[in-house]
Amino acid sequence: MQELSLNFSTVVYFLDPCFVQVFRAPQMPRKSKRYPPEVLDFAVYLGIDVDKEEDLIWIAGEQCLSEELPEPWTEHTSSRGDIYFYNSETDESTVEHPLFHKYRMLYEEKRQEKECDLLQIVREAVLVPFLGCFER
Repeated sequence: MQELSLNFSTVVYFLDPCFVQVFRAPQMPRKSKRYPPEVLDFAVYLGIDVDKEEDLIWIAGEQCLSEELPEPWTEHTSSRGDIYFYNSETDESTVEHPLFHKYRMLYEEKRQEKECDLLQIVREAVLVPFLGCFER
């Protein structure tokens, strides 16, 4: 019997060339990296599911929040405590982070890469051997 781990919770067993069984094990508690609240807040703002996509939180923390605001943007806090951004060239104020679209696109790209990687693994591990059974 061959065994292939697709990820930490899925194992595919090849019982014979034409019979494949997939088991989903209960997810084990992971040691969660502690992130500052502002990183988690920004990750959620970008659309990252911080419970299911912990491996993508770096986009919010290590990338976006560590990057300087582009000129001529500056960050301010309103009298109510809300954060907003001001562009001194256009005299524009907005609550949307000036780098939002850049990092939202990066998140979407990395999420799609993960999905494609998983599909490729499943295709190679399960579908190709299964289809090979019909070529006999």
